[in-house]
Amino acid sequence: MAQSLFGYSPEQILQARQAAMQERAAAEASRVGGGWAPLFEQARGLSMMGTDVLGRGLFPRAQDPMLQRATTTQGIIQQFQGQDFNDPAVLTRMAQAFSQAGIPDVAMQLGERAGP
Repeated sequence: MAQSLFGYSPEQILQARQAAMQERAAAEASRVGGGWAPLFEQARGLSMMGTDVLGRGLFPRAQDPMLQRATTTQGIIQQFQGQDFNDPAVLTRMAQAFSQAGIPDVAMQLGERAGP
């Protein structure tokens, strides 16, 4: 999974979690053996549905901090879409937005890129 200056996207986080769940379910099904495999497949499907529901924000209180940060970051980036990311004024405004959103590490990096 490739991480940018802004971190991982919400989609990347959900895809990685789903892949990990699939790997665990496959390993468990192969370990347990043939008779239980269909049951594990059903459980895996239900688990993935639950992850999708949480990922879509139907239960926002259950959303973990990493996913919340990625969603917030994506929203801030979309606010500045179409602007010149090499312009120090744009970088300064983006840094302010990240700081107000409670993401100080990205705000500091953008501030450094903006210069004095």
